[in-house]
Amino acid sequence: YTLYIRSNRGKLFSLTYNILKYFLKNEESAFNAALGMEILSANSLILDDIFDNDLERQGCPAAHVVYGIRKAIYSVFYTNSKVFKINEKDEEIRDLLQKAWFKRLESFIDEEKIKKKKVSINDYINLSKKIAAFAIEFGRYIKRKYRNKIANSLSNYLYYSSLAWVFDDPLLMFREPTKKALSDIRNGYITLPILLLKKKLRGNDRNVFKENFGGKGKETIIIHLLKKYNIEEECKKIVRRLHVKACN
Repeated sequence: YTLYIRSNRGKLFSLTYNILKYFLKNEESAFNAALGMEILSANSLILDDIFDNDLERQGCPAAHVVYGIRKAIYSVFYTNSKVFKINEKDEEIRDLLQKAWFKRLESFIDEEKIKKKKVSINDYINLSKKIAAFAIEFGRYIKRKYRNKIANSLSNYLYYSSLAWVFDDPLLMFREPTKKALSDIRNGYITLPILLLKKKLRGNDRNVFKENFGGKGKETIIIHLLKKYNIEEECKKIVRRLHVKACN
């Protein structure tokens, strides 16, 4: 079930496994590390759904809805301990997994912090790097350990493509206006579309935004403002630039 609710259905495992198999020349170590990445990432989504009070993930009921909050949280701690246990022979991999996990936990704290301050694009980039910590920290590990052109290119690819993924995710509110896609608005999180919108708001629209952003049942009002100021297209341009950098 943990793997089933993954938003990308195992792609992080496939990516990590194939890259590590190439570098390590050891299928068992590559498998253990990749399984760890996939499970830790899935566990972060279980926590994310609890924190955001989201009832579904990719059309499936969220883990805490199916099993209850207590069992969902217990499963996170239990499987995390298993992940670190099966990777204890390779200290570098274990340290990588632990670092990525704690970076991801920090992202939940940062999401709350930036609600209460004037947010810049750099603040959002720093938050995004923590949200995508599993792929980005993995890339940094490869670059640091192998120090060759392939490792350097992979690291840069993972960095820019991961940022593109985080930047693009909130745009689901335009393409798939489901409860899950709108939860960032409902919970008052500063995502890329909201960040760009706040910079563009004029006149009474500022008051409309302030009165409704973060309010339950007010999501359509914020969507209207986002469409009025053509924010989706601006976001797409930024995401495209990141994808081009990743491909280069």
